[in-house]
Amino acid sequence: MNIKTSLYNDDILKFIKNPPYSIDAEKGVICGLLLDEEAFNSVAIEGLTPNDFYHPVYSTIFFAMQKLQAESEPINTVTLTDKLIKLQKLKIVGGISKIAQLETLFPTAAHVGAYCRIIIEKSMLRQLISAATSIIELSYSQKNRANEIIEDAEKKILAIRNKASQKGMSTIKNLVHLEMTKFFEMQNNPTDIIGIASGFSDLDRLTSGFHAGELVIVAGRPSMGKTSFSLNIAAHIAIKEQLPVGFFSLEMGSEQLIQRLVSSEAYIDLSNLRRGYVTNEESSKLTAAYGKLADSDIYIDDSPSLSIETLKNKCRRLAYANNVKIIFIDYLQLMSSLNNYDNKATEISEISKGLKAIAREHNIPIVALSQLNRSVELRINKRPIMSDLRESGAIEQDADIVIFLYNEDYYSRDKTSGKHIGLAEIIISKNRNGPTGKLELKFFNNITRFVNFDRTHV
Repeated sequence: MNIKTSLYNDDILKFIKNPPYSIDAEKGVICGLLLDEEAFNSVAIEGLTPNDFYHPVYSTIFFAMQKLQAESEPINTVTLTDKLIKLQKLKIVGGISKIAQLETLFPTAAHVGAYCRIIIEKSMLRQLISAATSIIELSYSQKNRANEIIEDAEKKILAIRNKASQKGMSTIKNLVHLEMTKFFEMQNNPTDIIGIASGFSDLDRLTSGFHAGELVIVAGRPSMGKTSFSLNIAAHIAIKEQLPVGFFSLEMGSEQLIQRLVSSEAYIDLSNLRRGYVTNEESSKLTAAYGKLADSDIYIDDSPSLSIETLKNKCRRLAYANNVKIIFIDYLQLMSSLNNYDNKATEISEISKGLKAIAREHNIPIVALSQLNRSVELRINKRPIMSDLRESGAIEQDADIVIFLYNEDYYSRDKTSGKHIGLAEIIISKNRNGPTGKLELKFFNNITRFVNFDRTHV
C-alpha cells in the first residue's frame, strides 16, 4: 500500500479542511448577550474570550460586546451597532441588517453558559491541532534539538490543558478573603503546620512546613548528611503524610538510595544491611520497612546526567501523571544546561531560576541539595554562611528557604569510625516568609537517620 496515499486520503483531507467548531453555540452566546446582558456573568465564569470563537463575525461582535460591558454601557442592537462603527468593524460583520437579525435567532439567554463551554471545547481542539502541526513541522525541519522540540510540545499541550484553570486577575476582596481563611485555619491549627510537614518538629515550627511554589536549598559540606536528611524527609512525607514524592538523585544510584531508606526505616546498620548481616529480630524490622516503603508513592530517578530542560519535562510528567506534591534534587551542582556557558556560575544561575520556575509552575515545593565552597574548611568557625554556597549569588536570590547542615563533631571525631552518634545543627539562614534560627537533631550516621532532639531532657 502506498503510505503517502493512505495518509492523504479523502477522509483525512476532509477532516483537515473542517476544524472543530460550533456556529450554533457561537450564535447562541451572541444572541443570549443581546437578550440579557446579565448573561455576561456566565461568560466571565467560563472564561470565554474572542479568540475562542471560530467565525470571525461572531468573534468581532463578541469583542465589541466586551468593550461595551467594560465601559458600563448597555448591550443592545443600537449600542452594539454604534460600537462596531467606532471600531470600523460594522462592514466586516455584515452591516446593520446582520445585527438586527441576531435577536431573533434564539428565544432565550438561559443556556449561555453551556454554549460557552462548547465554544471553549472546540477552541481547545483547534489549538491542539495547531500545536500538533507545529510539532510536526519542527520535527521535519530538524532545526531544533529533539529535547527542545519535546519541551516545546509539552509546554504547548499543557498550556491548552490548563486553559480552563488558568489563574487570571484577582480582586483585592477575593485575596483578602483567602488570606483571612488561611489565618483562621492557622489559628485553629495546634501544630502550626500549614505546609507539608518534614517530620522534624523544630524545623516545622520555624518553617510551618514546606509550601507550594517554594524553592528550598539544603546545603552542607560532604559527609554532613544532606542526602540522609532529604531522604528522611521524603520518607516521612510519603509514608506518614501519604503524599506522592519525587526524588532525583544525580550522585547515587537507586539501589543505594533504597538501602539508605530501608536502613533508616528499620533502624539497621547500613554496612550490615549491605553485607546481609542481620539478626532474626532485625529481619522482622527489615520486612516491615520494605512493606512501608513499597506501599508509599516515592518516584526515584537516578539519571547521573540531568539538564534543567530535561528536569522540567520530567517534573511536568510527575506533577500531572503522578500528582507528586514535592520534589527533591540531589544535588544542584551536578545538574547541567543544554546551553553552552563560559562559566559554571552562569549555568548554576539558569538552573536555580529553572528550579524556582518549576516550583511556581506546578505549585509544589522543590527541595534542592547544594554543596558548599571549600573555603569553609579554612575558617576556625566552620559553621556555614550564605557566601559559602557554591555560585551563591543566584541560589541565595532564588531560594525561599536556605538550610545549612553542620556537625561540629565531624571535625574532631575519629573519622575511621562509621558509627558516630552526635548532634547535627540545622541552621536556617534564610526564610523568606518566616523566622530564621537554629535547631539540633540527633544524627545516627550508621543508620542514615536524623531524629528529633529534646535538649530539656539532657
